[in-house]
Parts: sequence; C-alpha cells; structure tokens
Amino acid sequence: LDIVSPTLNTLVTDNMIIKIIRVKAHNISVRKILQYTTIKIKDNLLHKDEVIELETGYDGCVERQVKVLYHDNKEIWRKIFNVSYIKKPVNFKIVMGTSNKKRPYMLTRKMKASKIFTLRATGYYPGPEDCGPSADGLTSIGYKAGYGIAAVDPNVIPLKSKLYIEGYGFAIAADTGSGIKGKKIDLCFDNYKESSSFSPKDVKVYLLK
Repeated sequence: LDIVSPTLNTLVTDNMIIKIIRVKAHNISVRKILQYTTIKIKDNLLHKDEVIELETGYDGCVERQVKVLYHDNKEIWRKIFNVSYIKKPVNFKIVMGTSNKKRPYMLTRKMKASKIFTLRATGYYPGPEDCGPSADGLTSIGYKAGYGIAAVDPNVIPLKSKLYIEGYGFAIAADTGSGIKGKKIDLCFDNYKESSSFSPKDVKVYLLK
C-alpha cells in the first residue's frame, strides 16, 4: 500500500500539502560466486621438497531469493527469504612435506591426484619373517623392497604407479602378493617391528600423475 501523509483520517484544509509515497515490493534472484578455500596439509612423512595436489578447487554458486521494498522507486530494504546452492565449492587441497629426511623413493616433481581409492592396508617386511626363507629383498618387478614400496592388485592399481597414502606417505606400486587381491594394499616397512605393529586399516590411496 502507498503511504499518504498526512494520514487519510486527517481533516483536509486549504493549501495543505499531501504527499504520497509509492510503495512497491519485488522478489528478485541474486546469484553469488562462492570461492573455494585452499587447504594446506603438512605431512612429516614427506620431504619438504615434495608437494602433492590432492584435490582441485572449484568455485561454487549460491542463489538467494530476495524481497526488495521500494519507496518512490528508491530501495528501502531487502530481505533474504530463501537460499539454495546451485553448486557447492570444492576446496583445493595440497599436501606439503615438512621432513628433512631423504628416502630411497621420493617424488621428483610436483604431482596431482587423478583418482582416489579406499583400500584395506596391511604392512609387510621384505625379510624372511614376512616373506619366507627365500626372500631376496626385491619386489616382484625387481625393485629394492623397503619403505616407499606398496604391493597392489594390478587389476586395481597398475604396477609402477605413484601413490600417496594417508598415514604412510609416498609409495610406488612395485610389488604384488598372493593375498593382495581387490581393494587391498600391502605397505612395505624397513624392519619387522614396524610392519608387525602396523594394524590393518582402511586408508585413502591417491593415484598420482
């Protein structure tokens, strides 16, 4: 309703100035870009020169339904009465190493994750305690076994793939095992004590490119 001044029940007199404010209300849609957040994860299992992009960041978009009130075509106020996400933002996640320790198997350049698996992880030691009396310290494809080597099912993860494994760090898929079939991964350790104390668990495994 329009606003009349003075009010309608006011007695009209000569030379009285009557002012009418035209009131309008409209509903409008307003879209806003939601910028992604960069999340930096520090990992002491990686060398300080090693950097891995785990997830690419994408902006999102939100749409707000807004009621706008006008007095004589001048905006007086606006009120949001509904919010809907057209696309939620995806955060950019990057892992940065913090260790000064060099390892036999390390990243030689910055890499990105191209695929994510959730696998059941176990640990093994490449000596006779875990691999029997014929253990020669080499993987099934001839790599020197040690920390940074993972045994996989080649039907799930191709051999020689580079991996980032949560809670373990960087590894190369360079070994196989009779018990490693399907969604399983066996992580190599440098001594039997470490491998035997590693409790089986589900871990995220990132395939790198």
